[in-house]
Amino acid sequence: MDNRWQKFCSQTFFMWCSGLMLAVFVPVLFCVLAIGNNMDYWSDAKQTTLLFSTQVLGLLALLGAVVLTGVMYLCRNICLDQKYNWIVNVILFAVFLSIFFLNTMVSREIAYRVPADAMHVSEYGYSAGMRQPLGYCTYLSMCPNNIPISYFLGRICRTVFDRGNFPYVVDYAWMQMGCAVVTIAGFFSCLTVKKLTKKLLPLIICFLAGFLLVECSALKMIPYTDAYAVSFSVMAAYFYLLSRDSDKESGENLLLKGRFAEGRRYLFLILALVNAGLGGLIKPSVYIMIIAVMIMEIMRLRVRGWLYLLVDLLLVLALMFGIGKYKEHMIEYLGLEYNEDISTGWQYFLMLGQNETTTGVHNPQDAAILGEFQHETKEVRHKVELQRAFERLLEKGFPGAPYFFLQKLVMVFNDATFGWAGTWVESYYEGDSVLASGTSRTERLRDIYWNGRWTGAYYTICQLAWYIVIIGLPGICLMKKRNMGYDLLLLSCLGILFYQMLFEARSRYLFVFLPLLIVASVCGYEQYANLAGGFIRKHFLKAGADRE
Repeated sequence: MDNRWQKFCSQTFFMWCSGLMLAVFVPVLFCVLAIGNNMDYWSDAKQTTLLFSTQVLGLLALLGAVVLTGVMYLCRNICLDQKYNWIVNVILFAVFLSIFFLNTMVSREIAYRVPADAMHVSEYGYSAGMRQPLGYCTYLSMCPNNIPISYFLGRICRTVFDRGNFPYVVDYAWMQMGCAVVTIAGFFSCLTVKKLTKKLLPLIICFLAGFLLVECSALKMIPYTDAYAVSFSVMAAYFYLLSRDSDKESGENLLLKGRFAEGRRYLFLILALVNAGLGGLIKPSVYIMIIAVMIMEIMRLRVRGWLYLLVDLLLVLALMFGIGKYKEHMIEYLGLEYNEDISTGWQYFLMLGQNETTTGVHNPQDAAILGEFQHETKEVRHKVELQRAFERLLEKGFPGAPYFFLQKLVMVFNDATFGWAGTWVESYYEGDSVLASGTSRTERLRDIYWNGRWTGAYYTICQLAWYIVIIGLPGICLMKKRNMGYDLLLLSCLGILFYQMLFEARSRYLFVFLPLLIVASVCGYEQYANLAGGFIRKHFLKAGADRE
């Protein structure tokens, strides 16, 4: 009886999560497709270079979604034989390895330095690479979330300097790392879809969407957190799926096999948590994946019991302790005199997220609070930040606050370039350190990426593909029977939505989850196809059989 009650609670919980996902995201989807740039959010965040209007693209995307659903239904029986699973994996690996080399070539041709945060962390990376201690650094003390990316850039830079014969400027090594990370993200998104669906067409769709929106994105050449953390959320999801596969073996009668499966389960669980932790270290929003994994583990109490959950909690605590110690090592490596009293916390970003002037984007007037309370402890400042965040919410009231959150999410989801199209040039690479070949290939690629003849067309293609992707996201809420993998995707999508709703929001903050969102979308389309197939069988095929 107790197990039946726990199963009922688990199913009810995920049903409520599905309802919440639909209630939050469907209005966002409607506004993106029907209103888009005409929505009253911060003008600097609007995508205005499309060849067609939002409404035209929205209609084309809906048509594409219908066609895609139909094709998936017609191809539903084309499955991937598990006997040849390793062959598919080898082919995927070879394809993505080729994409990596293609990406490095493209990055060289379109490369330039960008200002703002990416410029700051690049400078700190140079200093660390040349073994020059940073000393007291106000920026990193105020924004400790950028210490890890500065550290990783410094490690890459030092490796290049120690090598001595690197033929390009060190920035190219950073671009190569960005290309490697997006390639890994694409590879694991395909593995995850293959594992969840076991079908060929969803795998192909995932590959094509990922290639256009992730692999071809210019964010890969910008040495910053958005690209460097892009692979970790989908890797965490994939390894967690592998850990749950071990449960099927744990119930075997053979004791040795059961113990082996248990060890395998914890190995993959540790890999899932470590990937989520490393991603969160670079981009704190990726910690969402740890929360999602732990909720999934809590929902399994009826199967595994409290002892296993206690072990899971100990693993998370050990991971967070290790991350804390690793941060101390990073500070020491950079030679940073870190002033914790002026560091920003989650309260600061919650306050930023309620700013109406920029619709939840960073605002210099909000940043002035650091000077306003410079003689107070950070605890006092955080308390004031939290108070101001709630005051802004109360001032909005109802329906002001829900509408403001809708504006934020439309702003975030209405840019298929995820912010890189709005990045401006700080300086090009010139002289002896030139990266581009200077050939017609350079001109063609820059005509596509950097305000050239084909830029508008490329933005339009990306926007259309992205619209089709987000149309698939509600599909993960429409399962007739609970599926563990889909439940994990559902929790992850909810976490992404609420993170963007509550805290500082930018379209580029969505890029770090893009491979996972593509996986969720493909699985959503599979649910659309299943529902469409059930409807056809019930109302048309059955009616035809009755007439006969």
